[in-house]
Amino acid sequence: MKIGGIAADVYSYSILIEGFCRCGDVEKGLSLFEEMGNNNIIPSLVTYSSILKGLCRSGLMEISLDWFKKIGASGYEYDQHAYNILITGFCVKGDMDSANKLLEEMLNNSLAPNPVSYKSLILGFCKIGSLEKALKFFNNMREAGFLPSPVTCNHVISGYCKEGQVKEALRFIDEMRDLGISPNMFTYSAVINRLCKESKSEKALELIPVMLKCNIFPSVVIYSTLINGFAKQANPRKALMLYTKMLKLGICPDSVTFTILINVLSTGGRGEEAYNLFKEMISKGLDPDKISYTSMIAGFCRSKDMKKAWGLFQEMVQSDIVPSVVTYTCLIDGFCKVNRMDMANMLVDEMNNNTVCPDQITYSVLIRGCQKLGYVDSARQLLNEMKNRGILPCESTLKT
Repeated sequence: MKIGGIAADVYSYSILIEGFCRCGDVEKGLSLFEEMGNNNIIPSLVTYSSILKGLCRSGLMEISLDWFKKIGASGYEYDQHAYNILITGFCVKGDMDSANKLLEEMLNNSLAPNPVSYKSLILGFCKIGSLEKALKFFNNMREAGFLPSPVTCNHVISGYCKEGQVKEALRFIDEMRDLGISPNMFTYSAVINRLCKESKSEKALELIPVMLKCNIFPSVVIYSTLINGFAKQANPRKALMLYTKMLKLGICPDSVTFTILINVLSTGGRGEEAYNLFKEMISKGLDPDKISYTSMIAGFCRSKDMKKAWGLFQEMVQSDIVPSVVTYTCLIDGFCKVNRMDMANMLVDEMNNNTVCPDQITYSVLIRGCQKLGYVDSARQLLNEMKNRGILPCESTLKT
């Protein structure tokens, strides 16, 4: 291979291999490595490491191990960097047994773990829910004289939050500060997310002033998490208040923010407000997704405004968004409520044609619709069809 008329050397090849592997094209990297051999150019340790990193990033851990052995067979001594690449790869995969074996091998070769080794191991153990082991490595890291980075600390905080130990996570944030490590947005994001999941949105909201005091400005993701928390606690007033606050702070809501608000307003019978937000979302260049459309359709079906519900359904299909069983069921329920069994049955046929299987709720809605209009035979037929498909009717369906 020649670059600008000059024959490529090991340095040129290594740069190209690193570039392709970084972009995820390991195959091209391996092809260039083979070309080096054909041109009698001896690869450097950097060349081998680039391929190793590319294989690990692609999740090809068995091939990575073979490549790692190839490095030793080529006469190069393993260094911390090579071990860290493999350890990180296994930690990302959650294969902590393999990561631990490599760590032991590293120590046996008189190579001490460095901050990269510790960070990967802490991440890996937090990922699989072994917080105790993650904390052990965190303490080992400090004892070795390394100051953990905010990213490493965030892994531990995420680990605490996954285990539901919010108090410990907050205590750990104080410990970070004592060590001179500044918490960042991701630090607080994990805690806020956990508190909202535990229906403690008010407590989560109290962290916003704490963040601002540290010059950490909450992102759209954090605000969306809080809005979702209040929405799930049936507090649309607080959710909308946070939305207004976002706008005042110049934080642009994304499709997730809009979808949460549309859903909470539609569920609460505030269809027109939800529809206004839906239109605002589109005006901002944000495309509604399956959840946004379904929330709006469900809201109009509840208020028996089937014209708008059907219009949105058509718009959804024309936008190449495949309706879910929930979307279809909402529409079927709406048409049953306005005594349009012809439309309800047509939608069931469409579901079957689109391989969207009706579920227990779909059948229950249809059976109730038939019973309401006195179509007893049709109701029995649906009940039998339901049983033949292995779908157990709920108690209320059997009573009807």
